[in-house]
Amino acid sequence: MKNKMRSSNGNMMILVCFMLTALVVALVVAGSYGSLVFMQNRLRTSADEIALAGARKLNNLDRLGQMNNMISRSRQLVFTSKKQYEDAHEHYPQVSLLADRLHEEARENAIVLDSQRAYLRTLSRNEAITAMNEKFNQLKVTYPMALPWMRVEMPEFSEQKFGKIKDCESNVSQLKNVDELDSFDDTTYVSDKPGIKLYKEGINAKLPSSDGDLNFKISSLPSPVDKSINPARMVLKKSFVEIVSDDLPSATEVKLEIQLSTGLGLHASNKMLAVGTAAATGACPVQ
Repeated sequence: MKNKMRSSNGNMMILVCFMLTALVVALVVAGSYGSLVFMQNRLRTSADEIALAGARKLNNLDRLGQMNNMISRSRQLVFTSKKQYEDAHEHYPQVSLLADRLHEEARENAIVLDSQRAYLRTLSRNEAITAMNEKFNQLKVTYPMALPWMRVEMPEFSEQKFGKIKDCESNVSQLKNVDELDSFDDTTYVSDKPGIKLYKEGINAKLPSSDGDLNFKISSLPSPVDKSINPARMVLKKSFVEIVSDDLPSATEVKLEIQLSTGLGLHASNKMLAVGTAAATGACPVQ
């Protein structure tokens, strides 16, 4: 009888040990899985914050929107000054020299504006890169940890891109009062989307005249709606289009990577990735 009781007690002890072991394993697995989910969400949030920090810098003080507007007005000025020169040369020769000089000044200003546009592209990108690096440096030091069930290394800022938002036209409304230019733009450079007539994005709106050698590049940027400005915001990755030309950037995309390992074995390590995408602040209403 005593032997049977001892055998029964021994079996119970084995069963309890087995159940405790299974429980510990289950807790480790659950803790590891929960920690992985938490870390993935945290890494994605950090990527979003970094991308947004850069996007806010791109159109700081509406510099991209104002550049687009100045380019469109410079273009119209070159076109009208050319027509005025031709009219003066034919009907008012006494002022043709003055008209020619005004046309040349308009051309020179267009060339200067194009060079400033290139400078703005470099400036906005560099300031955005600085802002993103600063935000990354603030966040990265909060990541490293060593827990019984997980070890997290320092994240890496592996990639940054500049681009625009898919299907977003420019912020520039079609300029009026020059019928010949308006007719040409309607069929060439103005978006056919319903609503306000906006110039297409990513175009070089060259003039249909001897001034066709000049560049008038207009970039993508959300236009104001009822005088409301689009704030800098997070967007879906599929909405981002990387810029491969010299367009002014109006969106950012960043990729973060982090190495982590769990307590589920010697080789239970992995590199986690997260991508964040953000759009710049939209253009201000034209005053």
